[in-house]
Amino acid sequence: MSKKSDRHEELLQIAAQVFYEKGFAQTTLQDIADRMNFTKPAIYYYANSKEALFVEIYEGIVVGAIERARVEAQTAGSGRERFERLITAHMRIFIENVQANSILEVARGVLTAETRSRMRFLEREYSSILRVVHSEGVADGTMADVDSGLVVNTVLGACNMLHRWYDPSGVASPNEFVESILQLLGSGFNNRKN
Repeated sequence: MSKKSDRHEELLQIAAQVFYEKGFAQTTLQDIADRMNFTKPAIYYYANSKEALFVEIYEGIVVGAIERARVEAQTAGSGRERFERLITAHMRIFIENVQANSILEVARGVLTAETRSRMRFLEREYSSILRVVHSEGVADGTMADVDSGLVVNTVLGACNMLHRWYDPSGVASPNEFVESILQLLGSGFNNRKN
């Protein structure tokens, strides 16, 4: 597959921004064309629908995350070390794509069954990598013996809501933020001294 042109990448960024500002359901291709200074027919060179743009935005994030997760899962280290690196990478992806991730959540209800099915397939593929690494952490004794599906769904569920409350202009840097959340998820919120 050929590399997207700079103009195509710009279109995806603008589409994500317009979806974020207006809501996916309320956005039209004309809205995106206007923001790009395109005529509506010109936008059809890149996409035949706003859902096609949405799918490109989604897959640009998720397919890349899956590829990176596969590589990370095979690196050296205990199960816990690799699991923590996977979760750290996951949070960083969310922070880098706050607007896009917020539209991914709310748009599901108005997408075609085919698109929702594709999303579920990719999400299962991604979470299965994390479940395997968690299971390896249980097997090597570096992680608590808790059902891997429960752990992965809980951790990803928490991470996937970051767009609702993460403030990029907050007092913590992105690195500090990720480290704090990772510590909370990994250690729980109880004071271990008590």
